[in-house]
Amino acid sequence: MRRTPFDETIFQKLDSLHSASEAKAREISAAIKTQVATGDRDRPGPTVRRLVGEARKLQVEFLRELRRVQRSAGISEAEIRAIERAYEAERLPSDNRGYWHNEVLKARSTEDLDDLAALGLESLLRNVDRSWLRAQAEKPYRLGSSFLTEPPHLVSGVRVGMAEQALGPQRFARMLLLCDDHVRKDWDLDFFTAAMDVPEVAILGQSLQEIDALGPEARRKLRALPSMTDELVTATIFELLVGAACLRRGLDLEMLPEDRSQKVPDYRITGLGAIPGVIECKRRLGLTLYELDEASRAAALYESVRWSLWERRVHCSIEASFHVPLRSVSEADFGADVVAALDYGEGHEPKMTRWGFLAVKPLPYCGDMALTRVYSPEFLQRVFDWDPMQVR
Repeated sequence: MRRTPFDETIFQKLDSLHSASEAKAREISAAIKTQVATGDRDRPGPTVRRLVGEARKLQVEFLRELRRVQRSAGISEAEIRAIERAYEAERLPSDNRGYWHNEVLKARSTEDLDDLAALGLESLLRNVDRSWLRAQAEKPYRLGSSFLTEPPHLVSGVRVGMAEQALGPQRFARMLLLCDDHVRKDWDLDFFTAAMDVPEVAILGQSLQEIDALGPEARRKLRALPSMTDELVTATIFELLVGAACLRRGLDLEMLPEDRSQKVPDYRITGLGAIPGVIECKRRLGLTLYELDEASRAAALYESVRWSLWERRVHCSIEASFHVPLRSVSEADFGADVVAALDYGEGHEPKMTRWGFLAVKPLPYCGDMALTRVYSPEFLQRVFDWDPMQVR
């Protein structure tokens, strides 16, 4: 068995790259705040884009060094994940150090989501016009044919590129319909969207008593959910859930009515004596215009090489890390780099290109797995060796 001598400089370089990435993140945060202060909120400015590009380079360089360490030590990605899973399964949290994300996900739940969703849905349906909901149900909200015929496209865990979404039900109706599909275990459930909507229906339906205690404005907003725009539904539900949570934590507060002539906070906190207190709720759900633009350009780059891969009978994944905005990468350049990477051979180190790094990873032609939904997290991990819970 060949042994690799311990090289302290390797780990010093990894630490240096990690520190540089954290410093760059702070620079990006400061640049975004500076840009927003000028009133420019539409898309990242040149300074933000430059800093993001530099951060991407640092991230790719860190991953490249990490892979080099793994390969020199003879340890594969699969072996590392197996060690992590075994370690996390046996290790118990101690003292007050907090919890890792994976530990939280594996913690035993004190409630059953299916039961809470069924109860929450039943409570909300008592306050909803059933004829309105039946009319909304005529619009597409389940997994359509494109889900099986087109490649899945995920951005930050959100599925994009679905024509059905633009024609679907109003947001509050979709939440109720998806929750009903979940409770009935409908096989065509849109589990990507339901992952957010079902828990919200469950907790909203369980919070009706607290919402009633928040005052007439909270009750009005709850009744108005079916008539709101999708964006307003998202913001209003968040406001109601924040208020309900505050009541459960012992705060005395009341939702304030809106005033078009001036800016008004969402809640006034009472019971603090001479100390005035208010709460302002802000929530962004979904993807920004910049993220959607980048997603559309990434899809175009993929489509430019998709059939070329099929003609070559290549069964692999193409991992690309971009140092520059995708709008500056032409389909011709991307296609040429992918072909060059294929000719270079599968399984090699990431290759530097004019726009970033590119690597080819072979995939098995066939295999066995437990019954699950197509493109579910289990499916993605087993077929493509991609763990949705890992940040990459």
